[in-house]
Amino acid sequence: MSGNRKSGSPKQRSGFSLFELLVVIAVLGVAAGLVLPSIRMTEEGRIVAAQRMAQEMASLAMAASAAGAEPVIEGDLNATVQRLQSGVTPTDGPFAGRVFKYGGGPADAVEAAKRYLRVENSILIFERSPRRPSVVD
Repeated sequence: MSGNRKSGSPKQRSGFSLFELLVVIAVLGVAAGLVLPSIRMTEEGRIVAAQRMAQEMASLAMAASAAGAEPVIEGDLNATVQRLQSGVTPTDGPFAGRVFKYGGGPADAVEAAKRYLRVENSILIFERSPRRPSVVD
């Protein structure tokens, strides 16, 4: 038996011990470590999806141009994307009658993909870094 303990009423505790506070801080740290990467992955996932969609649109436009269709409207990115979404068809050559159409995705995803595209010299060009949105587009 311990000789230091006095008999009588037990000592009243006020507040939390240092150990309890450290345990709570550790649990919060682990929880934050699990949640924050998933939030970051979601943002990175959106960026990657927009880049992939933009690459697909640029590739489809190049393939349609090579087949004899005219998917690109010079100087008008919005009209070019709309044309790819509705489909373009070559009128002559081995691909005559075939429809080159981008199946696309939700409207907000298409808008995000447009940030990685530009029209220049009747070519739809994919850019790795996004351009700033403008009111002209």
